[in-house]
This record gives sequence, C-alpha cells and structure tokens, in this order.
Amino acid sequence: MVFKKNPQKLIESLQRFCFFTGEGYPTPDEMLKVISKARKDCLDSDSYELEYWLGTALVYYNTWFVRGDERKPYLEEAVYHLERAFALSEGKIPKEYPPHEVKEFGSLFRNDIACEVGQLLIDEAIIRDIEKGISYLRPVFESSSYYHPLLCSYAEAYYKLGDYLKAAEVALELHKRAEKEWRDKAPPAPLGIVAKSYRAQAKQHKKNGEIDQAIHYFQKLVDMDLATDNDQKLLKKLQESLGKT
Repeated sequence: MVFKKNPQKLIESLQRFCFFTGEGYPTPDEMLKVISKARKDCLDSDSYELEYWLGTALVYYNTWFVRGDERKPYLEEAVYHLERAFALSEGKIPKEYPPHEVKEFGSLFRNDIACEVGQLLIDEAIIRDIEKGISYLRPVFESSSYYHPLLCSYAEAYYKLGDYLKAAEVALELHKRAEKEWRDKAPPAPLGIVAKSYRAQAKQHKKNGEIDQAIHYFQKLVDMDLATDNDQKLLKKLQESLGKT
C-alpha cells in the first residue's frame, strides 16, 4: 500500500513566500530549495493545494529573480502546476466565493485558479496562447456577476486579437460590475481597455477611409469622457473633412 505524503508544511512554506509571512524578504536560494522539494512531492501527490501554491511560488520567483528569455521555462512550469491544481480541485472546492464575504487566508476557489491560468497565458508574451487563455476566462466571465480584476485579461485577449468591439463590450461589462461594488471608486482598468479599444477601432476605420465610422468611435470617447487631446484633434479634423463642424 502506498501512503500519500501530508503536504501541509510544504504548502505553508510556499505560502510564506507568496504572502511575505516569513521573516524578511526571501532569497533566490531559499525559494528554490522549497520549490525543488515541492516539485518532488508533486510527483506522487494529488493535492490541488500543493500544485496551486507551487505554481504561484514559481510566478513570484520568476517576477522577482528571473529576467529575459530565462523567464519562459518558469512561466511554463507555473502554468502546468496551476492547470493541474484546476483539474485536481474539481468537485473539491467551490467555483467562487460570495462577493460580499471576506475570504479566509489561503482559501482557494476554482474561478480564481482559472483566472490566474488565463491571465498568464494572455498577458505573458513569452508563453502567450490567447485561445487557451480565453478558454479558461470565458466560463468565469459568463458564469459570474461580480468584478474579478483578472478578468480584464479576458477583455485584453480580444484587443490583442484585433476584435476591438468585443474587447470594449467585455470591459464595459466589467466596469458595470465594478461600479455595483465600489460605486464612484471603481477601478480604472476596465475603462482604460474601453478607451484604447474604441480608439483602435476609430483609427482602423480612418485607415480604411470609413470616415463616418471613425467619427462615431472618436465621438464615443468624447461622450464617455475618455478622449485624449489627440483624440479630440483627430475627431475635429475628420469632422472638418466632411464639413460637419
């Protein structure tokens, strides 16, 4: 009979790195020692928590200590362990926490894990796989009604694909969700995506000689108070070209 190891102490060590609950700032050697131990234990463990915290620790290690192309293997490994955590957690933890309740320290929810995988696959150019990232984020976006900051990567995915109107649609929905929770203190990220998406759409129409459509999207920026000085100058020039000023 094979007895599975209890990974709790190892999980707590990984958490201390991720949440700065240890003494002082971790050194690369300290982190790698624990990461190496976790890698070995994952080989004969079915703990979604160990997989999750190993993946998360790899993201932090990569952010703090690795630069350039050397980041790629660490990010790929982080995604691998986070995907394992997502798969192993099915049926064991809830999809999401009630939006008006405070999370307990270290608590995990499947939607959070999915968002972390999706964000890495979309935001990190060196390992980018937009379609796969969307496959993780779309179900979270469609099944939830609260604002999750990592879902901004879902809107960014469509922007990167050149589907600017879809990007703006998703970002506007995220802004509405944020407003319900924070009212006049909603985070600015969603509207930032809306602005650059409408701007890109307007410039695309301008490039194609579709002046009326270009004017429409520059005007939307003005109406939403998202227009830059340059947006307003371009709008005025386009209107003048059609004699609409």
